[in-house]
Amino acid sequence: MIDIVAIVAVGVGTIGILLIVFKLWGQKAPRYLIPMSAGAAMVIFTVYNDYDWVNRAKKILPPDVVVAKEIGTEILLRPWTMFVPVVEQLVIFDKLKLRRHATQSNFVMVEAALMSRYMGAQEKLYLVDCDAGKEIELTAESKMGDDGLPTNGEWLALTQDAPMLVEACKAPAN
Repeated sequence: MIDIVAIVAVGVGTIGILLIVFKLWGQKAPRYLIPMSAGAAMVIFTVYNDYDWVNRAKKILPPDVVVAKEIGTEILLRPWTMFVPVVEQLVIFDKLKLRRHATQSNFVMVEAALMSRYMGAQEKLYLVDCDAGKEIELTAESKMGDDGLPTNGEWLALTQDAPMLVEACKAPAN
C-alpha cells in the first residue's frame, strides 16, 4: 500500500514541478508532456524501489544478523525483472543463536528467518554440515535417525563462500 502512495506522490510531484517550470518559463507545456513525464517518473521510481528494497532491508538488520541467501523473482507484470530478477526475500540468521550438534560437532543448527518484502517473516530451521558443505531445511515432516540427523529431506550443496556455511561453521562448540 505504501508503494502505491509513493508512486502516486512521485507522479503528482512531477506534474507539479513541470507546471511550475513552465509557468516560470512563461510558456504553456505541450499537452503530451505532463502525463508522459509523470508516467515515466512513476515507472522509473517503481524500478528503483523494486531493486533498492534489499539494500534498505539489509541496513536495518542488527550487526550479528547475517544474510544467508537472497531470493530473486521474475514477475511478468514487471517486465524489467525478466532481465535482472528482483530480490523479494532474504534468508537471515543471528550468529549468536547458532548451536552445534550435541554429538557430532561438524553439524550446526541454524535458526533462520525468511524475510519477505510484502509478508511477515517466517521462521526456518536449517542443519548445516560443515565438513560436507551442505544444508538441509528441517520441517515438521523431518524424521530424525538414532544419530540425531535427518533421514529424509534433500541436502543442498553450498558453495565454499556461502554465508550460511562460512558463518555457521564459525560457531563455537557447545
